[in-house]
Amino acid sequence: MPTTMTSNNNNKDITETIHGLNKPPDERDNKVTTDNNSNERLRESPSSQTSSTPSSPDSPDTSPPTRPSITVKTDLYVRSSHVFFAICCIFAAIAPFYIYDSPEEFISSVNSFFFPPILKAGSSNINYKSQDSKNLDLKNGNSKQGSKLKTEESLKQSAHRMSSGGWRSAEPEILEKYDSGICNIPKFSVADLTLDRFEKEFRYKKPVIITFPNGAAAWTQPAKWSRAGLRQEYSQWTVQSGSALEIVRKGGNGDQSSSFTQFLDTLQDSSTSAKSADGGSGSYVFDRSFFFQSSLPGTLKLPEYFTARETEDESIFFLGASLSGVVFHKHSDTWNGIVFGRKRWFLYPSKDTPPGGNYVGFSVLDWINKIYSKLPESDKPTECVQEAGEIFYLPEGWYHATLNLGDTIAFAIQKKIPVLETEILFYEATDLVNQLQGDSTLTPENKAIHSRLLEIYTELHILLPESSEVLLKVGEELHNLERYADSLDWYQKAIDKDPNFVMALVYKGKSYSKLREYEQAEDLFQKAMELSPNLWDIYKEYGEFLLRQGRHADALPVFKKGTELMPNTIPFWFFYQLCQKTVGDLEGAEASAKVIADLKSRLSQE
Repeated sequence: MPTTMTSNNNNKDITETIHGLNKPPDERDNKVTTDNNSNERLRESPSSQTSSTPSSPDSPDTSPPTRPSITVKTDLYVRSSHVFFAICCIFAAIAPFYIYDSPEEFISSVNSFFFPPILKAGSSNINYKSQDSKNLDLKNGNSKQGSKLKTEESLKQSAHRMSSGGWRSAEPEILEKYDSGICNIPKFSVADLTLDRFEKEFRYKKPVIITFPNGAAAWTQPAKWSRAGLRQEYSQWTVQSGSALEIVRKGGNGDQSSSFTQFLDTLQDSSTSAKSADGGSGSYVFDRSFFFQSSLPGTLKLPEYFTARETEDESIFFLGASLSGVVFHKHSDTWNGIVFGRKRWFLYPSKDTPPGGNYVGFSVLDWINKIYSKLPESDKPTECVQEAGEIFYLPEGWYHATLNLGDTIAFAIQKKIPVLETEILFYEATDLVNQLQGDSTLTPENKAIHSRLLEIYTELHILLPESSEVLLKVGEELHNLERYADSLDWYQKAIDKDPNFVMALVYKGKSYSKLREYEQAEDLFQKAMELSPNLWDIYKEYGEFLLRQGRHADALPVFKKGTELMPNTIPFWFFYQLCQKTVGDLEGAEASAKVIADLKSRLSQE
């Protein structure tokens, strides 16, 4: 079941092309099985580990000496030491593979034995030096102390890399800007939260975070989620990834395919502070088939109130760098476990649409910088930072957006079927919209679907009278049924509740355009563009509006911005080229034609 958030499918011309010509790959590559009923993917066989045992030393000469001598004993000692050293070296080489789950775990074990003052929290002040050694250090000046501090810092960094599974922490400047000490979500130790209490206080009611004394090791095997562990077992598996906006727009699915190794290499090479064109932070693995097809479910030891059953649950595998995440959306009952990394959550209950609107409106970073920072306390979200090793319970129907702080590796289990009345209606609406397949023509069949959608949203308005999303949806269906004047009132109600609701401004502009009230329409498009300059939907609608009036010169920069936000989207390039030709920029039009040809070639090969 896809998430209840769906993209607007009312305009067939560009939207159909965008979601048709640029459809996400439906199949795994030839290295991965495409049988949906299979629970296994092809994987690389681990290289066999071989070692040779060193030969025993030659037997020493044991003939009686003429006088007492220690030569034989010394020779035996030296030879035995050599053999022992060789055995230790061989053990060190093979131990990570045969005794420990990963080389990192072995190294961590060795370091914890040899360097306890540094690797254990709070022990860096322990000093085992004698007073003479201290005095000697003072005589040598600060150089030796500085060298020692550098060594300790290096060891601490090494220990951190091992404890974090090889994943990176967030950069200081990112933490300074986006980290938060606010947490108004209750946290309970797993020992203190019984099944009975969970069902009575939290199930379908409010979020809660479960903590564990031993972190993720209490409910999974962290070594298998480490960078090295995942690369070793799943290097050639295909993963789906996408941006903050597009993942949710496509029903909670990544739309870009790559091998796991390719994604890791891209993750490693990219700067954690780099932002994508839409105001997000690059690609984020959001894969709905990886987890259950992997061996990872076999590592779970969950509290009794959480389950992970493929027959009734969907799974989502997450991997992203700092500032990756997803925009506001909602769905059925879910829990989310972080093995490594940290995740900041922003939540609103189903009766309160997030300021700025739901999933199509702002990227997470744009929402934080433009909306969240200006909210009065009464409109602030419920929020918290989920730490590594914690499991977060998200009740059905709660709007949520997330932002990763540092490389974050996690997974979620989401119920396939909703339970609450409101979410059942939202899910029905999603299924009906999917049946339209982007067809905006008002055929008898489509008219029946839109009529039913209007009934659903009218019913939801009774159940959720304060929801600006529902107000928007009622107006949208009135527009789809060609009742443009009626739709204006509902759009305005949504805007009155939330002046930052970007898509309410855009949709109202579309209705004004249909009523030939062009000045009012253009004013709304420009307000939306100013409010959310990284939302490609605005440039699509405004660009079409200008073309219909024959204003190619005005449409030129609008479609140019569209190509920057969606560089792999042919329709933006096509209309950009059309405007270039019309205004006489033949050289630019030729360059755009080459881009279109290249994109078509790439699509034909997928």
